Amino acid sequence: MSQKLVPARVPTPGKILSRELEARGWTQKDLAEIMGRPVQTINEFIIRNKKVFSRKAIEEFAQNQNRHPGIILGHLHYDKLVPYKNFRPLLVKVSPIFRSFYR
Repeated sequence: MSQKLVPARVPTPGKILSRELEARGWTQKDLAEIMGRPVQTINEFIIRNKKVFSRKAIEEFAQNQNRHPGIILGHLHYDKLVPYKNFRPLLVKVSPIFRSFYR
């Protein structure tokens, strides 16, 4: 009954993005054109050589994914890729949405 426990393997954001590109049949070049970024930037993000988490980049990515930037930033914060201080300004923008659910 003794089970050997092994740590969970959490995929990196780059790996998740890579899988999403594959699922959609897109290339890195396709995503780069959609986001208006150089292919090299997309590639560096996927192989995790570069973090492209500027506020502008997050807002543009969120817009392209039809998501609120606070949601994207929340995922990045949860994965410990951005500090909470960067999360706070967009969290404030999301809160009015949640107020309507509790009325």
